[in-house]
Amino acid sequence: MKQYLNVDKQKPGSSVVYWIRRPEYTDVFSQGYVGITCKPVKERWSDHSRASKQHNGIIKNAIKGDKDVIYEVILVAQDRAYCQKIEKLLRPKENIGWNLSVGGDVVNSKLGGQTNRLRHIKEQLLDVNKACEKWWDTERKMLKRQAIEAREKARIDFVPHTNARKISKRNISGYTGVTWFKNYQLWRAQLMVDGKLKCLGYFKDVEDAAQAYKQAKEAKVRKLKGFA
Repeated sequence: MKQYLNVDKQKPGSSVVYWIRRPEYTDVFSQGYVGITCKPVKERWSDHSRASKQHNGIIKNAIKGDKDVIYEVILVAQDRAYCQKIEKLLRPKENIGWNLSVGGDVVNSKLGGQTNRLRHIKEQLLDVNKACEKWWDTERKMLKRQAIEAREKARIDFVPHTNARKISKRNISGYTGVTWFKNYQLWRAQLMVDGKLKCLGYFKDVEDAAQAYKQAKEAKVRKLKGFA
């Protein structure tokens, strides 16, 4: 059975040092797995559980299945850097307990952390082509995820369009004349004037861009009707 200890000690925004161990383990300096996280610690522990089902390694064999494992918060701090220092004191060299790498290193998100970085280096030495293919697969997944996150960040609830003209399905703003300009990470308002597409400006708020288009459109209509 899994046991979770001192989870309630972590406050929002704080970082923790945690220890994953067997019930009979008593020496944090040489047994089990020591890690740090600034996210809710139970979420981090869930990451370990999911990873144990997908990857081979010492910690997988240690925590998979229904084995008795204790997940314990051993230190709470507001500063993640302080937790890194403590982790390095507890894991000053490679292959201590279930840890494969030295503690306290900055995580390399592209390669999945210090342990994965060392594994990638070894793979490159053994088979460069295979390592490159694996790296590119990881890179494509990361780029795809970033693109999805960017689209979700830019997406807003659809605003009903009152004009007769139908909005393109590719227009995520919900407003005619307003599109997302990814180079600037801003909303761009545009209006067709004398057969040419005129940029009306770039805006952080989609409603401001829509208002700029509306005012320019009204001014254009007044001009066509002969009003000042």
